[in-house]
Amino acid sequence: DSENNNVVNEASYKRAQMIKEKYGIELVQEPLDNMPTILLKNQLLSGTCEYDAILDGVVHYAEFALGNTLLDLKKLTSLDLSHEWWDQAAVRDMTVKDHLFYLMGDFITADKGATWVCFFNKDLYEDYAFEKSIYEYVDEGTWTIDQLHTMAKTVGSANNISDATPLTEGTFGLLTQTYDGVATTLSFGQRMIDKDADDLPYIAMDSEAHKNGFVKMFGLLRDGSCAGIAEVKGGEEGRTQAYTAFSEGRGLFQYAAISRVQDMANYGIDFTYGIAPMPKLDTTQDNYYSTVTVYNSFALAIPATLPESRYELVAYALEAMGYYGKTELRPAYYEQTLKLQKLQDENDSRMLDVIFNNRIFDL
Repeated sequence: DSENNNVVNEASYKRAQMIKEKYGIELVQEPLDNMPTILLKNQLLSGTCEYDAILDGVVHYAEFALGNTLLDLKKLTSLDLSHEWWDQAAVRDMTVKDHLFYLMGDFITADKGATWVCFFNKDLYEDYAFEKSIYEYVDEGTWTIDQLHTMAKTVGSANNISDATPLTEGTFGLLTQTYDGVATTLSFGQRMIDKDADDLPYIAMDSEAHKNGFVKMFGLLRDGSCAGIAEVKGGEEGRTQAYTAFSEGRGLFQYAAISRVQDMANYGIDFTYGIAPMPKLDTTQDNYYSTVTVYNSFALAIPATLPESRYELVAYALEAMGYYGKTELRPAYYEQTLKLQKLQDENDSRMLDVIFNNRIFDL
């Protein structure tokens, strides 16, 4: 709501001013907390919520969608969800029988930052003189979990990593956390909940493909000779310890949200790092897939209390936010901030394109 020296905030401010000047629509934000749905719970349940829209992590919306307290966005007939500024993967994956309650797209950036990727320490990678660069493996379609596991074991073995090695000591092949079990499974294109031909959800885990994927994932994350699981090794402090270990150059690989680039910039790391998509299950997999963590993958929802008389206005405002988000906000975040300020290697920029072009969401 004001100008400053941050290019993303500048773009957001410019968008708000354009919408106000061109259409007479003023965007008023009221920061509540990092979990507004929890604070608004009683209002949502009692039907007294007066907001036109709310933003929160998707996981917090689920119970409200089931409780008829959120508006089915398909009821906003003036909202055209086929437009390119709406996240088409999110629309595809989170629609159930032509009902949709959560919206992602170019009108915000918080949904991008929660995207899961594989960070790697380029200096450490070069020290071990692996046969090819990570980028070559990705381009060939041979960047698989087996390939990563082999490299991680090489580093772990050289540094005598074992189940007894704390995260505060030693150099690990992979620094990980329990959520990576979910993120890794989804990177194989294997949703826990999938949809049938009628667009209805079903439990998809009871298949040979899922079992094989689980065995691969579990075998890597629980391999104490190279991997360190944050919560197992450090308890409540584990995630901080794992992030610190990688920032100190004591990890070849780390799975994390793309927003980690800002954390590492703040930490002032003294090595070069790169970004790759999450590895495939095997070379027969069609694409590299990345998911977003449901806990802070922000999406928009509309309270069911929105009067029908405001449907068209709100839909129009959202379309304007989406359109100018595409022209102003997305370039500021994606091209100017991520690619130019945080990532110096054009190969990493290419990897971002691969990652963002193949996101999936699991109901």
